Amino acid sequence: MSNFELAKKYFFDGLSSIKVENFLQAEYQLKQSLFYVPDRGSTLTNLSLAQLKLKKLSDAKVNASKAISLEPENSEAYLNLGLIERELKNPLSSLEYFQYALNLNPNHHEAWSNRGNVLHELWRYDEALVHFDNALGINPDYHEAWINKGVTLHELKRYEDAVVHFNKAIKLRPDFYQAYWNKSITLLHLGNYQDGWPLFEKRWELASLKYSDRQYPQPRWHGHESLRNKCILIWSEQGLGDTIQFCRYIKNLSELGARVILEVQKPLLESLRTLVGVTEIIEHGDRSPLFDFHCPLMSLPLAFKTSLKTIPSNIPYISPDPIKVAYWKKKIGSQKLLKVGLVWSSGYREDEVEFWRASEKKDIPLQMLSKLNIPKIQFYSLQKGEKAEYQLLNLESHFWEGPKIVNYSNGLQDFSDTAALIQNLDIIISVDTSVAHMAGAMGKPTWILSQFAVDWRWSKGQKELWYPTSTVFEQACHGDWDSVVNQVKSRLIKISAELN
Repeated sequence: MSNFELAKKYFFDGLSSIKVENFLQAEYQLKQSLFYVPDRGSTLTNLSLAQLKLKKLSDAKVNASKAISLEPENSEAYLNLGLIERELKNPLSSLEYFQYALNLNPNHHEAWSNRGNVLHELWRYDEALVHFDNALGINPDYHEAWINKGVTLHELKRYEDAVVHFNKAIKLRPDFYQAYWNKSITLLHLGNYQDGWPLFEKRWELASLKYSDRQYPQPRWHGHESLRNKCILIWSEQGLGDTIQFCRYIKNLSELGARVILEVQKPLLESLRTLVGVTEIIEHGDRSPLFDFHCPLMSLPLAFKTSLKTIPSNIPYISPDPIKVAYWKKKIGSQKLLKVGLVWSSGYREDEVEFWRASEKKDIPLQMLSKLNIPKIQFYSLQKGEKAEYQLLNLESHFWEGPKIVNYSNGLQDFSDTAALIQNLDIIISVDTSVAHMAGAMGKPTWILSQFAVDWRWSKGQKELWYPTSTVFEQACHGDWDSVVNQVKSRLIKISAELN
């Protein structure tokens, strides 16, 4: 075979590998094609796509740029550069590259849809909708644009419309699990638990989730198998807040006659050790004792056929260590000021970019809380990490004039310490994070600072059932933290006046 024929063979083999999402094989095959015929724009473009999927962003960018230098009107290479810049968290550059692709090919439906995604991430939702509509006008069967538009409609609180769009995506591609997942979240927001919980199980098909489903020789418990005199392993799977919210079901399992082994993340190990119904608690990753059944923690609502009327509401269901409570009580000392715990950042999950993007919308810039600088209130930082230390120092140096914010974060080794400190405070003010869940599970007055599209579990009509002592202060429009802080300030001033 000639060099050209070999290059052609490897090129089409690479395209076939991309089609079945075997990107590592595609990378090898396309590199082989370039070995025999270098500097071919179409090959470089597809190689950059395979490397993008493999998260080899530097290599992908080099090859896409080289493809454009060879073929200045290569709209696909510009599309790849837009996708790469989006992954690199350079939204403005990403928008430019997608626009270049559209300038070359105004009917490029993928460029329209992906540009809409970036506009969504920049909270420019109305513009994003126009881009998705343009993509669908060109290709009505483009399932990704249907789901992308559905996600944006959800953010605009147009939940019923969002469900319609997710359904369209599912109809076009029944194995498009992201659409099922997004639909489940919207249905849960609407309080449609009957349809929402079964679809919530589609999370196991999503590679983006940190923990995958477990394969055990013992059977999975689905809610109908008898647990009388049986042992069941319940294992945590996602964030700390999720574990705190759903561990309330352990008592229900115990009441069915089960011995319950609960596997949780290390920071929650001590806090949940005394949870009612737990026979044994182990750390995530430890070897499990013998058991008869297993079930992921967040599948328990489905197993128990949970409806709005049957949410376990045994609040409080988490009790702090009395010895640690006494320690923090002594450390705080007696005072007449209203004691308020403060959390302004939800943090991030390592290697999960989509959660970083969600956190950016959840978090409130600490300096905006300077409006809460009320003389008769003592604030306590419950925020951990070096970044929090720097933010507090900056706040107090430039924006804070009242009583110094007390920072005991160095003494908060795990959630058992945090829970004990929370027990000694009057109110917890937090963005949507695990501390808010802990305070709510303890029955503490918990004020949630929420983005415009509030998370389903804090939505009106549901927060009262999951966390009855919580109050949600949500944005009047996207990014409007001023209205949230003003509401909180007015409420704090009123409470402080009543106490003094």
